[in-house]
Amino acid sequence: MNKNAAFLMISVSFGFLSCSSKPNIETRVKKFMKDSVVNTFNDPSSYEFVSMTVDTFKLKDYISNTRLIYGDTTHFDSIKAKNELARAAELEKRNIDSIINYQIKVKYRGKNAMGALTLNEINLIFDPLTDKLVKSEFDN
Repeated sequence: MNKNAAFLMISVSFGFLSCSSKPNIETRVKKFMKDSVVNTFNDPSSYEFVSMTVDTFKLKDYISNTRLIYGDTTHFDSIKAKNELARAAELEKRNIDSIINYQIKVKYRGKNAMGALTLNEINLIFDPLTDKLVKSEFDN
């Protein structure tokens, strides 16, 4: 087998390996916006995707946040605080670099009820375990 044929076979192999059956996050976010969010707009035809940022939320972030929030038990029910801190200690035994979810901020333009084009944003969460993309409950 000559060098060119070997190179071609390796290139094709990498091409197949890099192709995923699941669409990437940006593609899924754009589809979610069109299917679930845009239809609630005053003028859906004015929708324009602007940008998105993706933040990875890992188990170590959850543990750190839990300790920060519940470390001072004077502000919380002490039983709840102890339970949360115990849960964080238990979770620390797992792979702390595992991803809990992806937090996504999407910026888009659309016309408001008065017809003015405005820049807006929405917060979404992608859960890799359930393979679902949902609107964040903390969205403003």
